[in-house]
Amino acid sequence: PKGGDEWRTKCAALQDKLARREAELAQVRNDLDMVKNDGIGANDPGVELKQRLIDLTKKNRRLQVTVESQKSRLTQLETEVKKPKEEARRQAEEAAMAGNANAMLGEGLEDFK
Repeated sequence: PKGGDEWRTKCAALQDKLARREAELAQVRNDLDMVKNDGIGANDPGVELKQRLIDLTKKNRRLQVTVESQKSRLTQLETEVKKPKEEARRQAEEAAMAGNANAMLGEGLEDFK
C-alpha cells in the first residue's frame, strides 16, 4: 500500500506538471501567432506608427537637404554682395591715394603766375 500511494502522488505531480507545460505551450503558440500576424491588419496601430516614422524620416531628410542647399546659396550670395563693396572700397582707396599723390606732387593745381 505504501508503494501505491507514492506512485499515485508521483503520477498526480507529473500530471500537474504536464498540465502546466501544456498551458505554457499553448500560451507560447498564441504569442507566436500574434507576432506572426502583427502588422497584417490595415488599421494596426503598429503598422500606422511605422509608416508615420518612415514618412517623417523622409520629410526630415528632405528638409536637411533643403537647409544645406540654402546655406550654400546664402554663402554664395553673401560673397557676391561683398565683392562690389570691396571693389568700391578698393577704388575709393586708390582714388584717395592718387589724390594724395597728386596733391603732394602739385599736379592738378593751377599754376599761379
